[in-house]
Amino acid sequence: MVSLFAIFEYMFGKNLIFKCIADSPYFLKFLVADNSHFTIRRPISTQFNPVVLGSYLLGCLPFCLLFIREKSNRLRVLGIVLVLLNIIVIILVRSRGVF
Repeated sequence: MVSLFAIFEYMFGKNLIFKCIADSPYFLKFLVADNSHFTIRRPISTQFNPVVLGSYLLGCLPFCLLFIREKSNRLRVLGIVLVLLNIIVIILVRSRGVF
């Protein structure tokens, strides 16, 4: 869910959690002005910082790989989808430490 939220945030340029519900001191730091509206440069999803998001997903990656080793085809497909989502968001975060 965190990876999907990060991808939607990157695509639409809005994070509803930190814009409406919670307050983040870092949220405005990762926005860039584009004419009359703001877009997200690096997704932060449910975390306070893109680096923390990338580190979290990097830590979740081995557990997603466990699904690929299961005998059920559904769990294997789920594992492949989860690994791909995590890798895509890790690339979008663009953090040297996570790479």
